[in-house]
Amino acid sequence: MWEENNTPEQIKKENRIVEFWPDGKTSYTMFEDDGKFVENDLKEEKELFELEKGPGYPDTANSDAYLIGKARYKDHDEERAREYEAKYSGKEKQINFEVVNSVSVYEIKKIIQQMREILEK
Repeated sequence: MWEENNTPEQIKKENRIVEFWPDGKTSYTMFEDDGKFVENDLKEEKELFELEKGPGYPDTANSDAYLIGKARYKDHDEERAREYEAKYSGKEKQINFEVVNSVSVYEIKKIIQQMREILEK
């Protein structure tokens, strides 16, 4: 185990590498998918691939927000995180889930196409 610490600036990074392994026996079935299973699901149950607004979450996003998280949690630089928050806060854009879903379905179809091209070689 590692020591508890709820103060980010006092965390010893070298003590924070943790791996969790399941206890007991596990099993799984491995099968090859040439894209047919995913493609069928995409045709028959398209809603499985669609995103929607979650209750209690905003339907806006800020593409610069990752800078704040990187500064705060990866670089442990609270000063820079505050600078980014001041600079980028309030620049959120409305998420159009219809567009997001169209793009994600298109990307999935392209990946299936690439899988088929690779498997045919």
